[in-house]
Order: sequence, then C-alpha cells, then structure tokens
Amino acid sequence: MTTRSIAMIASVVTLGLVVGCTPEAMPDTPELRLEKARALAALEADDGAGYEKTLNLGASLAKDSSLDELVLELGRELTDGEVLDVEGVMRDALAGVLTTEEWQQAAAAIYAEHFTPAELDAAMKFYASPVGVKILGLRSTLEQQMGASVEAIVGQRLEEFIGFVDQGLAELFPELDEGVEG
Repeated sequence: MTTRSIAMIASVVTLGLVVGCTPEAMPDTPELRLEKARALAALEADDGAGYEKTLNLGASLAKDSSLDELVLELGRELTDGEVLDVEGVMRDALAGVLTTEEWQQAAAAIYAEHFTPAELDAAMKFYASPVGVKILGLRSTLEQQMGASVEAIVGQRLEEFIGFVDQGLAELFPELDEGVEG
C-alpha cells in the first residue's frame, strides 16, 4: 500500500466515525412536540406568572364586557371600588373553572402547534439559564411596568390617539364622518 492509499483509507474511516458519531437530528413528530411543549408549559407554570396573567386578563375582559349590562341592571354608574370588586369576582370565577393543569395543557397544545422540538428545547434551556430564571421571576413586574409606560405615552399623546381612532372609525363607518373634525 502506498502512503496515498493509507491516507485515503484513514480519511474514509475518519469520515465514517465523524458521521457515525454525529447526533441525529431530533425528529419532529406531533408527539415529541407535545412532550417538549408540556415541559415548557410546566416550567412557566412553576413561577405562576403565565397562569396568573391568564386569570387577570380574562377577568379584565369579562369585567369590561359585563359593566354596561350591570350599570343598566343597577340603574346607576359603578364606583371605581365596585369596578375593582367586579373584576375580582370575575377572576375568582375564572379561577374556579380553569385549573393550573388545564392552563398548562392549553399552553402546551399552543406551543406544540407553533414550535419544533428543537425550538422548545432551546426555550427550556434559556429559561433554565440565570437570565431566563430572572426573566421568569420578573415577568409580571416587567409587564406591569411596560403597560404603565405605554399608558403614559398614549396619555401624553391622547389628542393624537383620539384623532387616529376617529379617523379609522370614520373610514369604517362613513356615517360617523359627519361628526369628525379633520
């Protein structure tokens, strides 16, 4: 055998070992997606923020959709304290019918629909890192501060915001255009 033949055989063997040792790509099956998505939802549920946020958002939406009817039934406007109490009732009712486990199942199904197993693994790895743990721990605070910041910006530009709303509604409902000043 020549040196060239030995080098070629060594290259083929080395290539075979490298290919043989390379981990296979993770299969992308609905079952694996759901398994990984459940693990991510459980990780999020451990800090309680995802479930709590869902309860708070649902309560706010339920309150908003029922206030007009409640005002009509009572024959009077509600005080700010009563509005908060109504939202509390809605939150308690929602918590009575939506368990943490059901929330996790719903979240897992949604994650499984939109993310591959590899992406879900990457998300879990991130949330297990020190920065990910910090983000999960501060999520509610960060969202509240962001909401307050957005509210302040809109408040500072309220006239402009109202103008955009009026213009958009006038385009959707031309009969409203008579009341819009341009």
